[in-house]
Amino acid sequence: MSIVDDLADELDDPLVRLDPPEVYDAAVVGYAHYKSTPVLVYDADLVIAQKMKHDGDSYEDALEWHEFNTFSAWMGEGAPIFLWRMRHDS
Repeated sequence: MSIVDDLADELDDPLVRLDPPEVYDAAVVGYAHYKSTPVLVYDADLVIAQKMKHDGDSYEDALEWHEFNTFSAWMGEGAPIFLWRMRHDS
């Protein structure tokens, strides 16, 4: 059982996950509540990195695939959130 499975059990709520979970659960950085529903939060850069690692894609190919199939897709109620980290110059 993964940490995401444990979280779903703890929240007593099914969570919408990226498939396959054995690849993308490593990109989960937490959870949030959207309209009082718990949703997973994925680090978008880690999602892309996981696709590159799993499928051997280049960064550009993995980004393009996820932009079309994941980040802009409607996954229904409880859909995950994708976090894009801001880069600060300091």
